[in-house]
Amino acid sequence: VLFSSLILWLVGRVLGAGTAYGFGSAALIAAYATFPTIISLIAGSALMAVMDPDTLPMLQQPSLSLAPFLGRDASPLSVGLAELVSVGSIWSLVIMAAGLAVIARLPKNKAWIGAAA
Repeated sequence: VLFSSLILWLVGRVLGAGTAYGFGSAALIAAYATFPTIISLIAGSALMAVMDPDTLPMLQQPSLSLAPFLGRDASPLSVGLAELVSVGSIWSLVIMAAGLAVIARLPKNKAWIGAAA
C-alpha cells in the first residue's frame, strides 16, 4: 500500500491535483483500492476449491479472472494475459479513478489516466 500510495501521489501531482491532495489522501485511495483485490483473492480461492484441479492451468494466484477457465494446455502468455482481466483489478481501477477525481479534484479523463498509470 505504501508503494502504491507513493506512485498515486506522484501521478496526481504530475496531473495537476488540487492543493489539498497530499500523501495521506493518496494513501487513503490506495488502501481502499486494495480491498477488491483481497475480496477477489478470497473468492478466487473458493472457486479453485470447487473446480477440478486437473483442468486448471498453472496460475500465479487464485482470483476471479478469466485464467481458471482456460484449459490445462493454455500457453503461459495467454494465462498471464487472462489473469489481468480480473474483477478485483477492474474494481480497484474504478476506485482509484473515482478517488483521484473526487479527492484530488482532477477531471475524469485525467483521473482515469492516473489510475491506469
